[in-house]
Amino acid sequence: MKIQQMRRGASYDMSCDDISLDVITISRWLSADEAKRKESKDQQKLIAVEEYISSEAVDELSKMDVNC
Repeated sequence: MKIQQMRRGASYDMSCDDISLDVITISRWLSADEAKRKESKDQQKLIAVEEYISSEAVDELSKMDVNC
């Protein structure tokens, strides 16, 4: 199996170290993308909660009888 892997890498002029570094780099990119997506989702949830609270406050204020 190892010989077959070495032949595949050699056919692309890549060493095992080159392939390993590429895998590590791609893995880091994917992790960074996932973190960005999670952060974006968290921000969207926060905005939704803020909008809900704001709308509830407006509803409560509109129900109050205020005489100025």
